[in-house]
Amino acid sequence: MNPEPPTTTKKRPVSPSPLPARKRTTTTAPTPADPSLDRVIALDLKIYELRTSIRRMVEETNVQRREMGWMMGCCGECCIRRRN
Repeated sequence: MNPEPPTTTKKRPVSPSPLPARKRTTTTAPTPADPSLDRVIALDLKIYELRTSIRRMVEETNVQRREMGWMMGCCGECCIRRRN
């Protein structure tokens, strides 16, 4: 028969490390120090917004052309290709 293990365990002494403890750092996006960088980012965002709105308008126009073509007995694809 095996004897039961002891209920308390001895802790080993911890020796202090000769190196200082590393500080935990959180990763955050660096704040731009240059105001022109903020302006570039703002312009990039504006360009993206304009491109998406233009793309949306073109799609709406294509749908309208297709619907007009259906009313006139045409599939509309040829009109879209010719006008784009």
